[in-house]
Amino acid sequence: MLVGRLNTADSKMQKTALACLIKSGYKSGLMMKYRKLLEGFCDDEKFKDMIPILIHGSQTRSGDADTPEQYQKDTEDKEVKKASRKETKSVIPKLDDEDRESMLPVIIKLLQSKLLMKKGAINKKSLHVRRNIVYQFFASLNPATEFTLFLNELLSQVNLSTEGLTIEVIQRQLSAVSFNTFLSFINSLEVVFKQLGTLMMKQLPDLSQILIKGVLLLSKSFIQESKQTEQGSLEDVHYNAARQAKECYRKGLGLVKEIYRKFSHQTNFITGFTDTVFADIIREQLGDLKTQYVSDKSQILEILCVQWPEQVSTLEAFVKYPEVIPAVMAMLSHRAVSLDVSCLHMGLLKKLILQTMDGTSEQQQKALRQEMRTQTAGSDSSDNEAMEDANLAEELKAQRKELSTKILRDNICEISTNLHQYWTNHMKEIKGAISSKGIQKQH
Repeated sequence: MLVGRLNTADSKMQKTALACLIKSGYKSGLMMKYRKLLEGFCDDEKFKDMIPILIHGSQTRSGDADTPEQYQKDTEDKEVKKASRKETKSVIPKLDDEDRESMLPVIIKLLQSKLLMKKGAINKKSLHVRRNIVYQFFASLNPATEFTLFLNELLSQVNLSTEGLTIEVIQRQLSAVSFNTFLSFINSLEVVFKQLGTLMMKQLPDLSQILIKGVLLLSKSFIQESKQTEQGSLEDVHYNAARQAKECYRKGLGLVKEIYRKFSHQTNFITGFTDTVFADIIREQLGDLKTQYVSDKSQILEILCVQWPEQVSTLEAFVKYPEVIPAVMAMLSHRAVSLDVSCLHMGLLKKLILQTMDGTSEQQQKALRQEMRTQTAGSDSSDNEAMEDANLAEELKAQRKELSTKILRDNICEISTNLHQYWTNHMKEIKGAISSKGIQKQH
């Protein structure tokens, strides 16, 4: 219980919990050895100065300890002895290698509290600055032996650890967690992906399983259960939980999009990730796209129309799951389809058509460079490196062209029929939009 209080926005409670743990002999008395270091990490102003001290130790002296060296030579002088005692007390020792495994979990908890919103003067300092300081330290942890300590602290809020992560364990443990905690966990993951980026590649498969198989599936299941219950019979607690579940599902899908944006060029990961996204999120929604997703832009439609066409590895999903394009295009035949929604469809078609052409747009060049960097990562440089890059670019371009051509050819009937229906239903609006655009260009 006291250990959990180390990660709190209440500084007073945090300091009290730390003092109790030190006095109790927690961690075999090691906390007493590093008392000043830990107290420094508790301080909202001084914690940033403790990170270099943790690595190198403190050479700070109190009182007159840093002045005349001649006093240190006179071992008989009483004042020198007194100064020496002051000196010993004021120096903060660095964290010894043999103590890191025991003490880092405590330090990580104290540092994670700096990522929480605080009351009072601390909020005058940017949360962004604190976040950078904390995650720079996390990024410096030894990937082989220490990074797991940070991950376990991250997963502890949803009753998980890096040991024995199976789908059954994920769903069982998360079923006892509140939706409010899910929201905090999603927010934490979002920040971790943003701050640590590719450092998370090794853990990304497990984290994505927790997100999709755990958070999103449980949230979706609760939402569906709530819809089946008569609105009038819902208790206030159940209604609030349903509202939180919808927010979890919305934010979770936002994080799925962020994963696509950041890691879509990681072919080995993103292929399996796309299969999971389709199986657990998209497949059952395809039948509802035409009726329930035509009014406003949905995150599911953004995944299909924006994220999937970006890379060869995600473009292949349209071929692997041939039912997707017909379901997406059928939305255009609905009379109530909004302009924002239809723009996503047109964007998808534009990307597919451009990728069948010989020319390469700036956006395509950027995507090609990203894929090339991924596929050539770790390769030795050579005299033929430029030629190899050029060959790889041509190969990726050829793959895009082949896939896009196949997707358009296989679905040309559905695309043309629904485009014609969209034009028929919205002829006046389209002509009006074209006319106003022409007037704007003239001015």
